[in-house]
Parts: sequence; structure tokens; C-alpha cells
Amino acid sequence: MATNPRIPREERKEPQLVPNTDQLHPKRPGGGMPGLFVGILVALALLAAVVYYMPRTPKNRPPAAAAQVPLQPVPGELQMQGMQVVAGSTDGSYYLNGNVTNTGPHSITGIIADVKLRNTMNRVVADMQLPLEGMAMHDHALVSDPLIKDPIKPNDTRTVRLALNNVPPDWNHNLPDIQIITVTAEGR
Repeated sequence: MATNPRIPREERKEPQLVPNTDQLHPKRPGGGMPGLFVGILVALALLAAVVYYMPRTPKNRPPAAAAQVPLQPVPGELQMQGMQVVAGSTDGSYYLNGNVTNTGPHSITGIIADVKLRNTMNRVVADMQLPLEGMAMHDHALVSDPLIKDPIKPNDTRTVRLALNNVPPDWNHNLPDIQIITVTAEGR
């Protein structure tokens, strides 16, 4: 049993340099970072130019020829005084009676008020827009006298009424917040 323990001998090779694969593909000229910076600067310059040349305000168009808007009555031309809560003849209905003075130059033919009813916690439980009805005294009683038929003249005071129907049960029955929101006048 004889085996040859000799292994054929190869000569030892020295370490060899492997070629760099990065050098096989040429790099882009200029690299990536300067190009990105230049692109951002160009975009900012374009944005600044667009913002600079945009109009600051909308264009004012001249009004139509021979068109003038007449002076309109405004809620500030009316003053309310002496408003009182009065129970109506039917269940759940109430009236707010008082006086309105016209301090403006127009004869008033219609008034709409915003009425806010509050509860005992002072929270609004009803918010209504209601017309004020002109009233006149006939045979010791207030009767309806519509403003459209008998307008409130300038510097005149008139009795008015707001009808509150279907009021919420948790209303505190105090005088509600009343604000005049719309006013119409003769010829307007």
C-alpha cells in the first residue's frame, strides 16, 4: 500500500491586482451636485419672475354707462326704543311691541330683524328672521298698519310689532336680542 504522498507542486503566485470596474464606465461630466444646485436656482428665478409680473389686485372695470346705484337705506338709520314682550291671545304666541325712529333720508317700507331667544343658561334656543309690522292706534287698540301702505317717513317714529310664533318651551321670556338686518325703502 504504497501511496505517493507527494502532491504535485505548483509555484506560488503572488497577489495580483484586479482591474477596477468603476473605471470601465466613464463618469458624467460635471457631477450631480452642481447641476442640482443650478436647476434649483433657475426654478426660483422663474417663480420670482411669475410672482413679480402677476397683477397685485383685480382689474377695476368701469361701471356700465349711465348706471348709478342709488343710495340704499341701511339698518343704522333706524333706532328701536321701548321694546316689550307681550303675551299673545293664543297659546305659545308672543309679540314684541316698540317704536322705531327713522333717522335716515328714505321713507321705510319694510324692515326685517334677526331675533335671538335665549334660555335660563343664556344660550340661544331660537334664531329667527322676522318682518317688523307697522302698527297704528284705532279705538284704543293697536291694529296692523303695514309699512308698505304707510311708510315711516324721515325723522318720524312709528309703533311696530314682531310676532313670535311657536317659541321654544325653554325660552326665558326675557327681551330677546333684536338686530335689524334688512331695510327697504320707497322707490328702492
